[in-house]
Amino acid sequence: MRILPILILGLSIILAGCWGKAGDESSRNEAFEEVMGFAVSPDVKGIESSWVFMKDTYARWLCFSCGEETLARIRNLKATKPARYSHLSESPGSSERNPNAPSWWTGAVAPNEFEEIEVDRTDPSKSIETDIVRIWIDGRTRKVYAERNRWH
Repeated sequence: MRILPILILGLSIILAGCWGKAGDESSRNEAFEEVMGFAVSPDVKGIESSWVFMKDTYARWLCFSCGEETLARIRNLKATKPARYSHLSESPGSSERNPNAPSWWTGAVAPNEFEEIEVDRTDPSKSIETDIVRIWIDGRTRKVYAERNRWH
């Protein structure tokens, strides 16, 4: 009988979803590495990150400022391609696509023109899972926004 409450709790978490925020420096650095695919460089400042897991979908939002060294690494990520179409309705400053995005994402003052990059990290051996990272760079302020989405 003790297992029934645990099963009910687990099922409710899966159905309702979970949200979180990278609260300490270590968590923010781990979030950066998860999304960007490389460790935090000394020129990276002000990392913010939040995530949501709902059913079979996971999203992590990331924001930071950086110098040219990190921007060059981002532009040269494996499987990087310029975005084929505009994601401005999904970009920072917009809550149209995902109402679960954190307030620092939806409240961002976004420029009209972003440099957009899309990284497809989908593993062909796991054909049922898609893993996409979208990155928006504000060239004027060197502020970077990224969103990682994994789903089945």
